[in-house]
Amino acid sequence: MLGTFRTLAALEPGPRLNLIYPPGGQTGTSFGVRVSGSNSEEYAVLHRWIAQAAPPPNPDDPAVVRVSIDPVEAVLKPGTGLPNGRHPYGQGALLARRLVEAGSTCVTVNTGYWDHHDDIEKKLEQHLPPLDAAIATLVEDLDQRGMLDDVLIFCAGEFGRTPLINGHAGRDHWPNCFSVLFGGGGVQGGRIVGASEARGGDVRDRPVTPQDLLATIYKVLGIPLDLHFPDASGRPVSIVGTGKPILELF
Repeated sequence: MLGTFRTLAALEPGPRLNLIYPPGGQTGTSFGVRVSGSNSEEYAVLHRWIAQAAPPPNPDDPAVVRVSIDPVEAVLKPGTGLPNGRHPYGQGALLARRLVEAGSTCVTVNTGYWDHHDDIEKKLEQHLPPLDAAIATLVEDLDQRGMLDDVLIFCAGEFGRTPLINGHAGRDHWPNCFSVLFGGGGVQGGRIVGASEARGGDVRDRPVTPQDLLATIYKVLGIPLDLHFPDASGRPVSIVGTGKPILELF
């Protein structure tokens, strides 16, 4: 979830690269070797930008982080079939809204494990209703508070799933075709862009690329789409490549 964009500038003194968490499958030592290599300058720039973007919210502020002790705010709509109308997805959405109110400009709500290579029907029954309720209530909450036009909601996974069920009653990785969701940030609601073929294996109409998604997000945040950054060899690289904003959303 992205709050109002503000222009970023590099900060001095130098970076604190030790604050970068290593990606999955790597130790801090092996990742440190990569960071200290030819791309260390790029990591330094990244960290200065992150540090400039916004001061971290006060972790001692109960209005921001102590979600569970507030019985008044409705996290999920009644009738969702969830215990007491509450769920970690809704709690995460509520916390995200509070963090944006406190000054955060980018918040990620992690909705758990969706890699359903087996028993996908049962597992989606556990994931989809609370996700649907959390997003719907977040949109309504932001709208009621006058924040919806200033906050972009982007919901996506890494890729789609195979059109056919595998031998374990699950679906495997499938990058050819999948859907994402946008809300708020000036995006018009109720729009469907593109379509898949009958089984969802390929795009039938109006394909959209990951670069197009980036260009759309940057457009909402006011980031110039002609912005370039030098790579390790000094060659300018576009932040969106061939991506174009999805104009049907506006």
